[in-house]
Amino acid sequence: MADIFISYASEDEDRIRHLVKAFEKQGWSVFWDHRIPAGQTWRSYIGKGLAEARCVVVAWTKESIASNWVSEEADEGKKRGVLVPVRLDEILPPIGFRSIQAADLSDWRPSEPSETLNQLIGDIRTHLGGRPIQATREQTKEPMVERQIPSKERSRNPLLYALLALLLVVAIGVGFWMSQRNSPNPDRSEEAVPAAREVLPEDEKPDVSREAEEAVPAVTGVRYYHGDWINTDSDTRGITRIAIRVSNSGIYVQAWGKCHPKDCDWGQVKAEAFSDNISSSTATATRLLSATFTTSFSVKRLVIRAESNERILLENTTRFTDQSGRENYSATYTFRRR
Repeated sequence: MADIFISYASEDEDRIRHLVKAFEKQGWSVFWDHRIPAGQTWRSYIGKGLAEARCVVVAWTKESIASNWVSEEADEGKKRGVLVPVRLDEILPPIGFRSIQAADLSDWRPSEPSETLNQLIGDIRTHLGGRPIQATREQTKEPMVERQIPSKERSRNPLLYALLALLLVVAIGVGFWMSQRNSPNPDRSEEAVPAAREVLPEDEKPDVSREAEEAVPAVTGVRYYHGDWINTDSDTRGITRIAIRVSNSGIYVQAWGKCHPKDCDWGQVKAEAFSDNISSSTATATRLLSATFTTSFSVKRLVIRAESNERILLENTTRFTDQSGRENYSATYTFRRR
């Protein structure tokens, strides 16, 4: 287990080396070599180091803000509440991390004293509890002293404990009997006090017919899906928007994922429509659309359903195929018509 895990882009390795030296001078152990040794996977080496580190320092630079790997590692630190961001360039961190104060080391020169670096070290020391992990382990060890109990006390304790337990059971039983005796009959109370019925004025009654008109059934015509759709969560780190085209030649889905400085275009693939039963036509009874995007390292399957008027529900399952050791995952998004 390392004290500090540093997340950074490989292009910044030379600059990160100076930061590592500054941390190691404090007696902290630092996990920063992200080259996976032979015979190990991402999960068994880097993933394990990230999960066990007591503090995750992410170095935001012009290169790292465009790295999905750095963002994923920073997100893991954020979820655990151990993230400490550092800016080595004058840039804005990616969306989702801007609310966390970052130490500004954009003007830092390793050969010169830096008040900002000293403040960062002080903040990390507070985060780690003031001591490196080696000292923490050694100082928290306490000798185990066995309490010697006289033989007479050992022989007397079981009988005393049994008597106390019996008295406690009797007291609980008497208390329960008394509460049942004094409490009113719940059935009679309900009969005596009928439930009040709320009567709304005519102008405050809900417009049921309007709600029925706005509702979209789970099965609808395939043309409903045609158009451009935007994720209702503007801070999403997943799929930001999709475009669905329904024509005589087929159904096509194009998707964009969250990237910086602009979203990544996954391209366009042909989709399939599924009806609610074997005898229904997808033209009038489409239950869902399915589209599959294949990359060099993963397979993403999108299942799209109508949710409500001008809304669709998208379920994305991602299966990694690059033997990196990353876990497959699924995510659900809500989109509105653009």
